[in-house]
Amino acid sequence: MDTLAEDVTKVLRKRVRECARKLRRELEPGGALVGLDAGCGVGKWLPFLAGCCDDLTAVDVSPKLLDCARRDYDGAPPCAFAVADLTKREALAAFPAAHLCVSANVLIAPDLGTCGKILATTLDALRPSGYLVLLVPSNESARMVANTYAKYRAKKKKLGPSDRRNDFRTLDAVDVANSVWKRWGVRTQCYTLAALRDFVFAASHDVEVERVDRVFYPW
Repeated sequence: MDTLAEDVTKVLRKRVRECARKLRRELEPGGALVGLDAGCGVGKWLPFLAGCCDDLTAVDVSPKLLDCARRDYDGAPPCAFAVADLTKREALAAFPAAHLCVSANVLIAPDLGTCGKILATTLDALRPSGYLVLLVPSNESARMVANTYAKYRAKKKKLGPSDRRNDFRTLDAVDVANSVWKRWGVRTQCYTLAALRDFVFAASHDVEVERVDRVFYPW
């Protein structure tokens, strides 16, 4: 899934650009705006972030995905690529503190303890006045899709070219309570808005949530 390309209203691009503009107003003359893609995957966000930042760091826990990101990046501005386990608080200590960080569908492990460690590490990598643009899957959206899929299953209709009959299903009562859904065959953490706010503040009391937006995809 390419979240930037499939964002119907382009709200992700708008928010990142808005944050970059605010940060540039605070930079010293000649200062460089440092960006971080924390959990970059195959690097879908990097070309866009390159247009907003002067220096980039891209990290991911998977060497294979990072190789894909490195291969497809055109090299301007400079980007440092590194394998990093974001559940370790020291994972990003060697890199310069970021003004602007993106975490796009990274906090999806079906264990909030793991997700909390990742978020805490990501926030530690930010400068005190920096911005984190955080994208997570919505529990309300997952439930809506699950209900629609259930109707198709009841009528024994195909769901589309992939016919993912086992997708968007909760697995048991514990998963229901914890907003975990089976998406693309994988147990995936989703969030209600209230739960997301509590989760962010639990990771760091110094965080201020400036804005919350919905991202709409064609499906």
